[in-house]
Amino acid sequence: MKVLPFVYNDRLDDADIARHECSDRIFVGPRTFERLTGERDPGVATIVLMVNNVTQTVPAIVYGAHGDSEGVVYAPAWICTELLFDTEEVELHPASPDLCTRITVVPHTSDHLHGPEDAETLLRNAFEQYTCLVPGLDYSLWLGEHMMTVTLTAVEPADRPFVCIRGNELELELLAPLDRPATPPPPPTPVVEAPPVTSAPSETPWTAPLSPAELRARIAAAARARAQAQA
Repeated sequence: MKVLPFVYNDRLDDADIARHECSDRIFVGPRTFERLTGERDPGVATIVLMVNNVTQTVPAIVYGAHGDSEGVVYAPAWICTELLFDTEEVELHPASPDLCTRITVVPHTSDHLHGPEDAETLLRNAFEQYTCLVPGLDYSLWLGEHMMTVTLTAVEPADRPFVCIRGNELELELLAPLDRPATPPPPPTPVVEAPPVTSAPSETPWTAPLSPAELRARIAAAARARAQAQA
């Protein structure tokens, strides 16, 4: 099948194209739509893996049928980019990815921080336009009046090439936007050095002064000792 961007679908107006570009929805021919959706139980999303000649793969959801050639698939422009524009012969294989419980994203701009709505709620609602996510890709989110881009840095479970977020309570972790400087680390806590420990000065024991009588007795004793030494 040949994959074309939505801008080639004359039945979509600009508003429809803008909304569908921020999704992983594809439109296929009527017979292809009936075949793919008929393989699923009613109410279950028809998820496919788009595979081209260079083995590039992109998950998508079969959203509807178009009225053009049966061999044409209309898709968002980002899917064509991920297929490396090798979109002349693309196969659609049914897929059943695991459910995702948590995603981590880095917004490229801080648009989501300037409105009255809670930022996490705003982006979580915007992600509802998607069914499957691939970690490491950039995704465009439609915020009602304009588009913003985020990078999907991590998903849980982490060891899956792509995951499904449809019909699931999704935990969203928002990292700092790329257009805002990173928060500088806090200054280091100054180290207060304790004063050096010194020993107390030694005290000379106090001696009472000699009385005059004691002093004369000591002098006389010393004189006698010298006389005896000289005799």
